[in-house]
Amino acid sequence: GRDLWLPRESAFSSVAWIMDGMVDDGSETILHALHPAGSAFCDVGAHFGFYAVWMCDGASKVYAFEPDSRLHAQLARNLDVISNCTVVPVALTRESGHVSFIQAESAPHSKIGNGADESLAGKRIKVAALSLDEFWLREGQPKIGSVKMDTEGHEAAVFAGGERCVQGCQPLILVETDADALRNYWPLFDRLGYRLGLLQEKVARRKTDCLFGRMGEFPFSSGMLFLVPATITETQFRSEVKRL
Repeated sequence: GRDLWLPRESAFSSVAWIMDGMVDDGSETILHALHPAGSAFCDVGAHFGFYAVWMCDGASKVYAFEPDSRLHAQLARNLDVISNCTVVPVALTRESGHVSFIQAESAPHSKIGNGADESLAGKRIKVAALSLDEFWLREGQPKIGSVKMDTEGHEAAVFAGGERCVQGCQPLILVETDADALRNYWPLFDRLGYRLGLLQEKVARRKTDCLFGRMGEFPFSSGMLFLVPATITETQFRSEVKRL
């Protein structure tokens, strides 16, 4: 029931408008439904705040992490009117300090740079960086119930810098990732008893079934993937998928 301002220049705005908010084929609905009551939500790679607004009424607190300064005014327009939302204008990575950040022409494709990105077009700038663990400790170790992460391939570094937070909170995580990156950070989640949830397309533009299990138990190449903690059963997860 909340208003969301869609920037005219953003292609993501067109997706949100045409799909009536179902930007990730129902993943956002499942994330909201399974978010633990009374806990906080972290939007890592918040863009103009779609997920932050989507989750704000179900979360005790929303932290919207966005290092791209071009998006901060858009984030503020959507989140300043929501009392439990806080914009955190930093990049999350392995350790705190500053990192090289590539501002791509299309803001959703901006990313923390590395040696493999030398040919990627975009303006290179330095941005402030934090580890998730340091941020979590600064905030007094709040219960983080769920996370949405879209960091354009930087997930392994974010999780490496957030191991204490993940172990302490064991949040439900919706991450845009690929199989190579998943192999790098899966051992942490495997130790904690996590499973993977992958939505399957059954009919046009609808996802009504899912694959559920540990890494290697079903095929995955890239896309939106759930990291599901042991506190959420397979039955609970599949029940929410069936509601779509």
